[in-house]
Amino acid sequence: MKKVLLGSTALFAMILMAMSLLQTSCAKETDCSAVVTVLDTVGTPIVGATVKLNYQGGGLQSDQQTTDASGRASFTFKYEAVLDITVTHPQHPTTTGIIKLEAGKTVNKTITMP
Repeated sequence: MKKVLLGSTALFAMILMAMSLLQTSCAKETDCSAVVTVLDTVGTPIVGATVKLNYQGGGLQSDQQTTDASGRASFTFKYEAVLDITVTHPQHPTTTGIIKLEAGKTVNKTITMP
């Protein structure tokens, strides 16, 4: 009886130790990254466009960036979410879209401005 109890306790301890090792070695990146590329109708990058991402339904997460020479704006958020995209530029009409952020991933979205 003591051997069965001792064996069960040892097995349980080994399982707990293995689970704790797996848990620390498999820690996942939780940041959510988004790259929004802004192009015109012929596919030319639009430099200097203002790209604003807003949480749908409230101001939990929002950020605003300006596109670089390749028409890209990069964002990093803490949590997964569906965000509204608003792109403005003095020579183009305001354009909108949506993007879904995923934990540990970079999501790419292309917005075409008329």
